[in-house]
Amino acid sequence: MYFVCTSFVNTASVNFETLLQSSVGGPQTAEIIVAKEPGIVNEFFKKVNSTSGSHLAAPKIDYSKEMLFVICMGEKQSGGYQIDVSTIEETANTITVFVKETTPEEGAIVTTMITNPFTVVKLKTSNKRIIFRK
Repeated sequence: MYFVCTSFVNTASVNFETLLQSSVGGPQTAEIIVAKEPGIVNEFFKKVNSTSGSHLAAPKIDYSKEMLFVICMGEKQSGGYQIDVSTIEETANTITVFVKETTPEEGAIVTTMITNPFTVVKLKTSNKRIIFRK
């Protein structure tokens, strides 16, 4: 006699809001920032504005209730790249963020400039372990 043990994990979809997406201004290397206080976000936007010449303001949120994810794709040699959060799921112990990277199709007509795509996402604050998946 064989027994098959299957465990089911209750997951719930998490509401989130994409506050900003940009193809320029992000860092040269891919990185993810989980911000539960304004200092790290303000520093990120200070760097973005100094490297891109833009005048983007750091999002104003209530850090006692909300947190931000800043997801950076790193330097790319052309346009046509984008990074998004497709969904966020929550279990009793974790929050899993599903990241979608868009790349230009081979032969696509794109801008011929260096880009550094990033996205900023807001959601309810949590102390759960955060996992990022592509």
